[in-house]
Amino acid sequence: MGNATQEEHPSILDQDTFHDFMELCKKEDLIKIALSANLKIPGFTPKKYKQIPIAIFKHHLLRNLQNKIKVEKFLQDFVKGTEEAYQGLSAQEFFYQIQFDEKRSQAQAFAFFVLHYGEQYQKHKALIKRNIQERRPFYTDLMDVTFTDKIQAYYQNTMAHFADNLEKLLDHHPMKEAWDDFFEGREKLKDRLETSLPRVSEGYYLKMFSQYRKEISRWKTKEKEALIGLALLDAIHLADTYRDREAIAIHQHEKAMRKIQSDHDKLHKKLEETKKDLERVKSAFSLALEEKKQLNKSYQQALSELNNKTNTIEKISAELAQLHKAKSDWESEKANAKLWKLFKEELVFLSLVDDPLFEWVFNETQRVIVDRPEQIIDYVKTLPEPFHGAIFINTDGINSKSLFQLEACVQQRALIYKLVGGGATRIVRRISFYLEGAMHSEVETAP
Repeated sequence: MGNATQEEHPSILDQDTFHDFMELCKKEDLIKIALSANLKIPGFTPKKYKQIPIAIFKHHLLRNLQNKIKVEKFLQDFVKGTEEAYQGLSAQEFFYQIQFDEKRSQAQAFAFFVLHYGEQYQKHKALIKRNIQERRPFYTDLMDVTFTDKIQAYYQNTMAHFADNLEKLLDHHPMKEAWDDFFEGREKLKDRLETSLPRVSEGYYLKMFSQYRKEISRWKTKEKEALIGLALLDAIHLADTYRDREAIAIHQHEKAMRKIQSDHDKLHKKLEETKKDLERVKSAFSLALEEKKQLNKSYQQALSELNNKTNTIEKISAELAQLHKAKSDWESEKANAKLWKLFKEELVFLSLVDDPLFEWVFNETQRVIVDRPEQIIDYVKTLPEPFHGAIFINTDGINSKSLFQLEACVQQRALIYKLVGGGATRIVRRISFYLEGAMHSEVETAP
């Protein structure tokens, strides 16, 4: 079989070829075709093409493109920009590599094959069509595969994907600065190694494997095996280093968490002691009052002591309040909500869905949480006439039929209402906006 060129083409690339190509297309291929051909799919915008069932998608594209395009030009445009990796390969080499290439779809591989290996396509067209019909890779039974061919193709394809990652890993290697002297100059790698063998575990051999793969490929088998083994040892040592660093980081994190827990326990202990001190002060205060009744002569002295102790109580209470506030602020920040009974206006918020945020921003008379849409209708019917407040209905969890019935009920009573939804945070923001001035223009009323 010949190498990949575009000298052997044309007449064989007919509408039957196009039909086989469409059979191989996945959803991503179909979207690419529709967008590049600027085709409109009735009932779907381009953003919703992913929702189209694949059988309907293919049928629509076939109806609009079959017998209306030049197949060769169409396939050339389809694979444009993806051909470089396979230029110059024989058909067998192409088959070996494409089976491991996760970036190329079957449709892309097929298009490249029929464009660049026309003679082989014409020769095996019946087998290829049968493979496509039986949902197998189109090149099934076309490869003369040996274990060596298969594992080499897998290595080459995988290495191409990981080469950039290896370079990035070496750019951040902890021993990178020590490599400069060894890798300077233009001598061949083997000449440098014959002069000095660097230590394993410092990354030299991993760097050699990345940077000098072509030169190493020309070495004797035992030499290549030895260097690859040393590179593997470098990689193992690097993995151990990162694992040790991760273990240290985890240890430091756990240590920090233990300190936080210890500080919390100390603060809690201090709080308990403060409560006990407060109880003792209250007891002393009661004794002072009793002494005041019994010892009129000591009244002024007892009153002075009482004032002093009252000041002490206020100071302790203030400290206790600060502790409670700090705890409350921490819990509030954690929940990302600092609102509390935000709305003072006369309003009713009706919802099937509850949320801690609703409890914080609505008072008990404003917030009505029910289980079924019918209960919302029942509640609306119990509102006094006339009811001058605004009604906000959370549409989350309510289907269209129930929502229509709810609106009919509210409109029948000529109540001021607004439908809100989209999650607790968005609902609260919208209600706040309407109550600040937009209610007169935004709130829906009965006709």
